[in-house]
Amino acid sequence: KLVLYELIDKLSNRHNILESKTHSKGPKN
Repeated sequence: KLVLYELIDKLSNRHNILESKTHSKGPKN
């Protein structure tokens, strides 16, 4: 289960980074 949580955490972090890069030019909420 620990590995699964780590994988989800990495995926969510990558998604957050991509989202922040995509919306970096736009207004921050």
